Amino acid sequence: MDRLVTVNQVHGDAIVKVDEQNCTSMRLEQADGLITNARGIAIGIETADCVPILLLDPVTPAIGAVHAGWRSTVLKIVQKAIIRMRSEFGSDPSRMIAAIGPSIGPECYEVDGPVMGPVQANFLFWNEATVPRGRDKWGLDLVKLNRRELAQSGLAEKNIHSLGMCTSCRKDLFYSFRAEGRTGRMLSVLMIKP
Repeated sequence: MDRLVTVNQVHGDAIVKVDEQNCTSMRLEQADGLITNARGIAIGIETADCVPILLLDPVTPAIGAVHAGWRSTVLKIVQKAIIRMRSEFGSDPSRMIAAIGPSIGPECYEVDGPVMGPVQANFLFWNEATVPRGRDKWGLDLVKLNRRELAQSGLAEKNIHSLGMCTSCRKDLFYSFRAEGRTGRMLSVLMIKP
Protein backbone atom coordinates (compact mmCIF):
# COMPACT_ATOMS: atom_id res chain seq x y z
CA MET A 1 0.00 0.00 0.00
CA ASP A 2 1.98 3.00 -1.21
CA ARG A 3 -0.39 5.60 0.25
CA LEU A 4 -0.32 4.51 3.88
CA VAL A 5 0.16 7.45 6.24
CA THR A 6 1.45 7.09 9.80
CA VAL A 7 2.93 9.63 12.21
CA ASN A 8 5.59 9.76 14.92
CA GLN A 9 3.43 8.87 17.93
CA VAL A 10 4.36 10.69 21.14
CA HIS A 11 1.56 9.88 23.65
CA GLY A 12 0.02 13.34 23.32
CA ASP A 13 -3.21 14.78 21.96
CA ALA A 14 -2.20 16.28 18.61
CA ILE A 15 -4.45 15.41 15.67
CA VAL A 16 -3.22 15.98 12.10
CA LYS A 17 -5.34 16.37 8.99
CA VAL A 18 -4.04 14.29 6.09
CA ASP A 19 -4.67 15.38 2.50
CA GLU A 20 -3.22 14.97 -0.99
CA GLN A 21 -0.64 17.71 -0.40
CA ASN A 22 0.86 16.45 2.88
CA CYS A 23 0.33 12.68 2.79
CA THR A 24 3.93 11.92 1.81
CA SER A 25 5.50 14.01 4.59
CA MET A 26 3.53 12.92 7.67
CA ARG A 27 5.89 10.27 9.07
CA LEU A 28 7.91 12.87 10.99
CA GLU A 29 4.85 14.70 12.35
CA GLN A 30 4.50 14.29 16.11
CA ALA A 31 0.88 13.33 16.73
CA ASP A 32 -1.34 10.56 18.02
CA GLY A 33 -4.30 11.01 15.75
CA LEU A 34 -4.94 11.35 12.03
CA ILE A 35 -8.09 12.43 10.22
CA THR A 36 -8.89 12.65 6.52
CA ASN A 37 -11.67 12.83 3.99
CA ALA A 38 -9.31 12.09 1.09
CA ARG A 39 -10.15 8.98 -0.90
CA GLY A 40 -7.45 6.37 -1.47
CA ILE A 41 -5.19 7.47 1.40
CA ALA A 42 -4.93 4.92 4.21
CA ILE A 43 -4.27 6.27 7.71
CA GLY A 44 -2.92 4.11 10.50
CA ILE A 45 -1.62 4.01 14.03
CA GLU A 46 0.74 1.55 15.69
CA THR A 47 0.10 -0.06 19.07
CA ALA A 48 1.48 -2.73 21.39
CA ASP A 49 -0.87 -2.28 24.42
CA CYS A 50 -2.28 1.22 23.85
CA VAL A 51 -5.83 1.49 22.54
CA PRO A 52 -6.25 1.80 18.75
CA ILE A 53 -9.48 3.59 17.82
CA LEU A 54 -10.71 3.87 14.24
CA LEU A 55 -13.48 6.37 13.46
CA LEU A 56 -15.79 6.45 10.45
CA ASP A 57 -18.32 9.01 9.32
CA PRO A 58 -19.97 7.03 6.49
CA VAL A 59 -22.06 9.95 5.26
CA THR A 60 -19.45 12.67 4.64
CA PRO A 61 -17.34 10.37 4.31
CA ALA A 62 -14.43 10.97 6.69
CA ILE A 63 -12.20 8.79 8.86
CA GLY A 64 -9.91 9.04 11.87
CA ALA A 65 -7.26 6.87 13.53
CA VAL A 66 -6.36 7.46 17.18
CA HIS A 67 -3.57 6.09 19.39
CA ALA A 68 -4.86 6.24 22.98
CA GLY A 69 -2.41 5.23 25.70
CA TRP A 70 -3.09 6.43 29.23
CA ARG A 71 -1.57 9.87 28.64
CA SER A 72 -3.53 10.46 25.41
CA THR A 73 -6.68 9.12 27.04
CA VAL A 74 -6.30 11.55 29.95
CA LEU A 75 -5.81 14.34 27.37
CA LYS A 76 -9.12 13.22 25.79
CA ILE A 77 -7.62 12.55 22.37
CA VAL A 78 -10.60 10.62 21.01
CA GLN A 79 -12.93 13.48 21.92
CA LYS A 80 -10.55 15.94 20.23
CA ALA A 81 -10.46 13.78 17.08
CA ILE A 82 -14.26 13.84 16.89
CA ILE A 83 -14.32 17.61 17.40
CA ARG A 84 -11.73 18.02 14.61
CA MET A 85 -13.72 15.77 12.26
CA ARG A 86 -16.80 17.85 12.96
CA SER A 87 -15.00 21.16 12.32
CA GLU A 88 -12.94 20.01 9.30
CA PHE A 89 -15.47 17.81 7.53
CA GLY A 90 -18.87 18.51 9.08
CA SER A 91 -19.01 15.02 10.62
CA ASP A 92 -21.98 14.39 12.89
CA PRO A 93 -20.95 12.19 15.86
CA SER A 94 -24.45 10.66 16.03
CA ARG A 95 -23.84 8.91 12.71
CA MET A 96 -20.20 7.96 13.33
CA ILE A 97 -18.92 4.44 13.97
CA ALA A 98 -15.97 3.59 16.20
CA ALA A 99 -13.90 0.39 16.20
CA ILE A 100 -11.64 -0.25 19.19
CA GLY A 101 -8.90 -2.78 18.52
CA PRO A 102 -6.91 -5.04 20.81
CA SER A 103 -5.24 -3.38 23.80
CA ILE A 104 -4.09 -4.22 27.28
CA GLY A 105 -6.97 -5.08 29.60
CA PRO A 106 -7.47 -4.10 33.25
CA GLU A 107 -6.56 -7.62 34.32
CA CYS A 108 -2.99 -6.99 33.09
CA TYR A 109 -2.65 -3.21 33.25
CA GLU A 110 -1.72 -2.33 36.81
CA VAL A 111 -1.02 1.34 37.48
CA ASP A 112 -0.07 3.41 40.52
CA GLY A 113 -0.63 6.92 41.87
CA PRO A 114 1.28 8.89 39.17
CA VAL A 115 -1.12 7.46 36.56
CA MET A 116 -4.26 7.36 38.70
CA GLY A 117 -3.93 10.98 39.82
CA PRO A 118 -4.46 12.35 36.27
CA VAL A 119 -7.13 9.69 35.56
CA GLN A 120 -9.09 10.68 38.67
CA ALA A 121 -8.67 14.39 37.90
CA ASN A 122 -9.97 14.07 34.32
CA PHE A 123 -12.76 11.48 34.54
CA LEU A 124 -15.67 11.78 36.96
CA PHE A 125 -16.46 8.11 36.27
CA TRP A 126 -12.88 6.89 36.89
CA ASN A 127 -14.01 4.36 39.52
CA GLU A 128 -16.07 2.55 36.83
CA ALA A 129 -12.88 1.89 34.86
CA THR A 130 -10.62 0.79 37.70
CA VAL A 131 -10.25 -2.15 40.03
CA PRO A 132 -8.43 -1.52 43.34
CA ARG A 133 -5.47 -3.85 43.84
CA GLY A 134 -4.15 -2.96 47.23
CA ARG A 135 -1.97 -0.11 48.36
CA ASP A 136 -1.73 2.57 45.65
CA LYS A 137 -2.36 0.06 42.81
CA TRP A 138 -5.27 -0.24 40.38
CA GLY A 139 -6.20 -2.26 37.33
CA LEU A 140 -7.02 0.36 34.68
CA ASP A 141 -9.48 -0.22 31.82
CA LEU A 142 -8.43 2.18 29.04
CA VAL A 143 -11.05 0.76 26.68
CA LYS A 144 -13.86 1.60 29.12
CA LEU A 145 -12.55 5.17 29.55
CA ASN A 146 -12.43 5.66 25.78
CA ARG A 147 -15.84 4.04 25.22
CA ARG A 148 -17.35 6.54 27.67
CA GLU A 149 -15.55 9.40 25.91
CA LEU A 150 -16.94 8.25 22.56
CA ALA A 151 -20.47 8.06 23.96
CA GLN A 152 -20.15 11.44 25.66
CA SER A 153 -18.96 12.87 22.34
CA GLY A 154 -22.26 11.85 20.74
CA LEU A 155 -21.66 8.37 19.30
CA ALA A 156 -24.50 5.91 19.77
CA GLU A 157 -23.57 2.95 21.99
CA LYS A 158 -24.62 0.58 19.17
CA ASN A 159 -21.98 2.24 16.95
CA ILE A 160 -19.07 1.67 19.35
CA HIS A 161 -17.47 -1.72 18.70
CA SER A 162 -14.65 -3.26 20.71
CA LEU A 163 -12.66 -6.40 20.00
CA GLY A 164 -12.40 -7.01 23.76
CA MET A 165 -9.13 -8.92 23.68
CA CYS A 166 -6.16 -8.19 25.95
CA THR A 167 -2.82 -7.85 24.16
CA SER A 168 -0.91 -8.98 27.26
CA CYS A 169 -3.06 -12.09 27.82
CA ARG A 170 -2.88 -13.03 24.13
CA LYS A 171 0.81 -12.66 23.27
CA ASP A 172 0.23 -15.52 20.83
CA LEU A 173 -1.89 -13.15 18.70
CA PHE A 174 -0.73 -9.64 19.57
CA TYR A 175 2.32 -7.61 20.52
CA SER A 176 2.42 -6.44 24.14
CA PHE A 177 5.06 -4.02 25.39
CA ARG A 178 4.01 -4.63 28.99
CA ALA A 179 4.29 -8.42 28.68
CA GLU A 180 7.28 -8.65 26.33
CA GLY A 181 9.31 -5.47 26.73
CA ARG A 182 10.95 -4.66 23.43
CA THR A 183 8.56 -5.97 20.79
CA GLY A 184 6.87 -5.27 17.48
CA ARG A 185 3.80 -3.15 16.80
CA MET A 186 0.37 -3.81 15.35
CA LEU A 187 -0.94 -1.48 12.68
CA SER A 188 -4.60 -0.42 12.66
CA VAL A 189 -5.53 1.08 9.30
CA LEU A 190 -8.55 2.40 7.45
CA MET A 191 -9.15 4.12 4.14
CA ILE A 192 -12.01 5.61 2.15
CA LYS A 193 -12.18 3.71 -1.14
CA PRO A 194 -11.02 5.72 -4.17
